[in-house]
Amino acid sequence: MPAATATLSRAIRPLSIVAVLTLLGMIAGMLASSASAQDATPTASPQATPAASPQAGTVAPSADITRLIEFPLEEFPEAPVSVRLLRITLAPGASSPLHTHPGPEFDYVESGTLTAIAEGEAIVVRDGEETTAAAEEAIDAGELVVFPPGTAMSLVNNGDTDLVLLSAVFHPVSEDVPSTTYPAGEPAAEAFAGVSFTVLGDGIVQDFPDGPATVTLDRIVAPAGADLPATEGAALYSAVDGNFSFAVDGGDVQVSRTASPGLRPNAAPEQEFTLDPGDAAFFPSGVSTTSRTEEDGTVEILRLAVTPDQSIAGDAADISYLGSAEAEVDAPSDGTTADTDPAQIDVGARVVTNDDSVNLREEPTTSADGIDQLGEGVELEVIGGPEEADDLTWYQVEVVGTEGPITGWVAADFISLPGAEEATPEAAAEDAPVQGAQNTPETATDDAPVQGAQNTPEAPGDDGA
Repeated sequence: MPAATATLSRAIRPLSIVAVLTLLGMIAGMLASSASAQDATPTASPQATPAASPQAGTVAPSADITRLIEFPLEEFPEAPVSVRLLRITLAPGASSPLHTHPGPEFDYVESGTLTAIAEGEAIVVRDGEETTAAAEEAIDAGELVVFPPGTAMSLVNNGDTDLVLLSAVFHPVSEDVPSTTYPAGEPAAEAFAGVSFTVLGDGIVQDFPDGPATVTLDRIVAPAGADLPATEGAALYSAVDGNFSFAVDGGDVQVSRTASPGLRPNAAPEQEFTLDPGDAAFFPSGVSTTSRTEEDGTVEILRLAVTPDQSIAGDAADISYLGSAEAEVDAPSDGTTADTDPAQIDVGARVVTNDDSVNLREEPTTSADGIDQLGEGVELEVIGGPEEADDLTWYQVEVVGTEGPITGWVAADFISLPGAEEATPEAAAEDAPVQGAQNTPETATDDAPVQGAQNTPEAPGDDGA
């Protein structure tokens, strides 16, 4: 090898060794720095970083609530008060005769144009603004007219299409106060030509705080899995569409049927119901939130509520939602069992005597000793029966509201479910119509019997068994 080449080779060797040592030093430094950085980073915590879940970030569905009516009353009628929601339809040119009520009436226009005639004060609500109504005022769809107690009113359809109203009425219940009065005298049947209605729910409030209260009407649509919202005031939930089946867990619940309107007693605990469109559940002391997490369909209801400024008496009702399959057997709250004669009353139902000499006996037979003789309108709770004897059906009952329990047997002919007696077809629309009768808006309602009110259908035969 030439000398120049040998010299270059000797020069390269020391440089290569230095380069290698330098590179190794750099790698060692990088490893140390990396280790230090790792020591500064704490171990990941499973609590701080949860595992991915299909439900993470899912928002629970909620009900859609549309407010139709909101109106503050300076003074709610003194209890007991009947509550009714109905839909009134007036054909073109039809009208209701001038009449008054002892409680307020709220008429919300769903479609068409209402010509409201008022002799006395009336209030119109448009876009949330209240104004005093003229003696004759046109009310369009989405608007509300309120007639205070005692104001004479007439509802008229001057348009060329049907007028449809949602009407809420609140009447004090008393034997001495008629639910409807006609200043010009009782009208003839033809005065109601072209006027019809459907009752969407009935209820009675036996105890309610004096003073101001707010009346609201909401349309509630709860999609699959969404709860039905709670209501603090007295509330009527009227079924519109979808499965509305439930069991009573606690509290006061009254269920009314659009096919046979009228006031009904409180349902018994664990009683189950399926509401068809137009049927309603009424909660005199409010109702808690109702879970529908397992429900796979949408339900739509109308909610009429009265919320007092003061706390309402009693605990809110609790109900458990039932799926469609669970609710195949329906036990209406009027104390009857589905597909049976109304005379078959369930244990737990509230009834009233319908004669002024009803014998309460020790055993279910006319030969048994009498415990007491009850007057008309006495409230009883059914605790046993039925039993058949002496060609009569007997129920064991307990007298409601006594200091000590008074129990015995009464014949079914001498007790009635509140609201079950026949009504007269000429009575007012806000009143309870006869089942199967033509639904003209002047049919009796609050005259439907309640505790202590006059509610005799016909006097039963003999001596009250």
